[in-house]
Amino acid sequence: YCYALETLEGLENWNLSSMKNLCGMFQRCTGLRDDDIVHIQNWDTSTVEDISWFFKGAKNLVNIDLSNWDTGNVKNFNSMFSSSGSNTGDMKLVSAGFENWDTSSATTMDATRRPTVPNSA
Repeated sequence: YCYALETLEGLENWNLSSMKNLCGMFQRCTGLRDDDIVHIQNWDTSTVEDISWFFKGAKNLVNIDLSNWDTGNVKNFNSMFSSSGSNTGDMKLVSAGFENWDTSSATTMDATRRPTVPNSA
């Protein structure tokens, strides 16, 4: 796990065009913040089949933009955002930009928690 990881540089240069498995890539990266991963928004994810546990436990992510991701081939979304909140399990993640994701190939979405806007009182 990457508990101590606080910043990532060069993510915009990563070539994922033939990747099939991104399982757990940023799992438990508790030090990462929105600005640290801004460059993943334009990754070519068109061949990815497994994106499970991708941000599981990445508790400091709040507003990320993954709206450009092509998820048409993803079969496993299991726990993608699970426990992406504080130590109590509450999510801080409010937005991920996946309203238009294609999940037609999905076979597993167990425990996948969608970010939601907190209730305003």
